Amino acid sequence: MLVVGVTGCKQNAVREAARLAGLAVMQPAKQAARVNEPLQTPTKVITTPIRSGQQVYAKNADLVVLNHVSAGAEVIADGSIHIYGVLRGRAIAGASGQNESHIFCQNLQSELLSIAGTYWLSETIPEQFAARPVKVSLHNDSLNIEHLTL
Repeated sequence: MLVVGVTGCKQNAVREAARLAGLAVMQPAKQAARVNEPLQTPTKVITTPIRSGQQVYAKNADLVVLNHVSAGAEVIADGSIHIYGVLRGRAIAGASGQNESHIFCQNLQSELLSIAGTYWLSETIPEQFAARPVKVSLHNDSLNIEHLTL
């Protein structure tokens, strides 16, 4: 008997190990979508300021910025975004369509907030959240913003 592939793998780690071993990874038709799910990678952590014109992208991961994001800068993550400074630029979480993503920010002054394609421009953000610590989430296809309790 010669092993040429595996089937029924539900865990990304097992599928990846099979691929690395040179085996085909096959799925029944009802599970075909799972094969194409991205592997979650470690959180991307940025310690320096994100300057105007810069773009930082965390593919298949969460993004943590331990500094500020300047106006004209853009931070993008397939997962959630955490900003431990002032957010003046654009924050795009759930870039690959993950509705469960969030944006956490210590000082909200952003140009744009987006989760899974649903977005608010700066003039849409309610005044009571300006320059405050907030959490932004997606609820019923609409952005929801609330104060962060510290």
